[in-house]
Amino acid sequence: LIDLQKEFATQLLTHRNPYTGNRYVDEPALAVQEITNENSLFYLANTELTLPSYMDQLRQRWNAWLIERYGDRAGLAKAWTNAQGLCALRAEEDPAKNNVALPLKHLYADLRDEPYDGPRSHDHLRSIGLKCPITGTNQDFSDASNLANAVCDFTSRNNYWQHPNVRAKPFMRFANSAAVRSDIVSTANTVANVCSSTVAGKPMIVPEFNAPWPNEYRAECLPLMAAYGRLQGWDGLLYFAYGRGDPALIFLRGDVSEAQATVHIGNSLVDCFSTRPRRASDRYSPYRVLPYISKLRNAYFDDVYQGDADVAISSGHSASGDYSHAKHAIVFADWPYTDEAATARNRAASSACAREHGRRPLPWCD
Repeated sequence: LIDLQKEFATQLLTHRNPYTGNRYVDEPALAVQEITNENSLFYLANTELTLPSYMDQLRQRWNAWLIERYGDRAGLAKAWTNAQGLCALRAEEDPAKNNVALPLKHLYADLRDEPYDGPRSHDHLRSIGLKCPITGTNQDFSDASNLANAVCDFTSRNNYWQHPNVRAKPFMRFANSAAVRSDIVSTANTVANVCSSTVAGKPMIVPEFNAPWPNEYRAECLPLMAAYGRLQGWDGLLYFAYGRGDPALIFLRGDVSEAQATVHIGNSLVDCFSTRPRRASDRYSPYRVLPYISKLRNAYFDDVYQGDADVAISSGHSASGDYSHAKHAIVFADWPYTDEAATARNRAASSACAREHGRRPLPWCD
């Protein structure tokens, strides 16, 4: 599959434009390049984009690995139970029945403990002569995915306000509501979702955004995104499926000043591999109100935050991370952003994983 992707990229980008005589990699009009559209390894536990046959194969291998490592369900349950008696294994789950779900914590553990140091996708694109900035993907739903994308030249995020449900039967369904009238405390909108994919020190480009027809309030989308895109200091907005209109001048002329204060959402390495997908739609989220007040970026670090933001706020996905070097910090003693059942399951899984790898348990695991 990797070889085929390289072949595809090579044939596409080294194709010679019959009108200019240039290969695409040499075309000055080629501004940026995405490696894959709305796709990531980290989608596995989050979306329906992966073929069921692939998920079945992965689930079978996962359960077989659990049996090889722990012997049986009893051994697995013991390993996944913390000092408080919280067990990450559900009552109906049994590796012998091939039905133990793929929790993010364990699925990504090997990626964290044995970082990949082989060739990367953007290395191949550079080797064939591509000169423009490169990003991995334009969609992420977890900090693990966003952290992986942060090794590229820029970050990007597609997002739509009230995207119609085209799969609904018998008719398409959509929410006919206005973003400016939404409850921003409890509902993530396009501004908040794009903010959740930013990375400190990396440019942010929004390749697709819109409030699609037949939403009656879709005219609000462009001025809203242009204004808050300027406030946030984003680097590019590409309005999907519409021509440029006058409101785009809000962004291009800089009619709105960039926010004077910067807030970093701190994500330690433990945070990145503890969180569940769709962090911006958690019941509580730092991405809800802050984007309308201050410039917001995610800051990723191993153990100690070293950023220079005016305020650093811990993500709340775990209680880990040293913020003693921050100018000002808001740090949670526990993680508040999941429901009670998910908290119990993830706490137990995280504690068991820490014990397996010889790490000191997190504060809430003591």
